[in-house]
Amino acid sequence: MLMKGKGKAIAQLNDSKWTCEFVFVADVTTHFNELKTLLQTKGRLISSMINSFKAFDIKVCLGISVKKVVHFPTVLNWYRLGVHAEE
Repeated sequence: MLMKGKGKAIAQLNDSKWTCEFVFVADVTTHFNELKTLLQTKGRLISSMINSFKAFDIKVCLGISVKKVVHFPTVLNWYRLGVHAEE
């Protein structure tokens, strides 16, 4: 997998559960950065900020509890590529 070409195999990258969690965290971080940018926008009303935070919360909760990956493009791409089926 990644880094094997350089002679530095990373065991975690061969573990599909670990890789899935890693790509999920990457997507959550992307959503968090988008939320942070929205909250830092000057002139936004507090009600708009609260709505942005609630939308972020719903996306993350759906991704965790119902495993809806539609809001998580990296996870969705990972599944579509079949990377998780290597084991």
